[in-house]
Amino acid sequence: MRAVDQRFLNASCKNLGLDVKTWIAEKLVDYLCPSLWGNTGVPKTREFAVLARGTRTGIYPTLFT
Repeated sequence: MRAVDQRFLNASCKNLGLDVKTWIAEKLVDYLCPSLWGNTGVPKTREFAVLARGTRTGIYPTLFT
């Protein structure tokens, strides 16, 4: 697995008012569903999985057809 810059993911989420890294660290969420917000490309599923590695937070990506 290639390296993932978690600072970028958390910064981009924080720009939307979402502190995902803290939610995971403080066990405030059971699972996350990475999704698209507007026309932003593909969900950052791998980056979310890296943030949740070693925790009980599940990552369930959304699928679009």
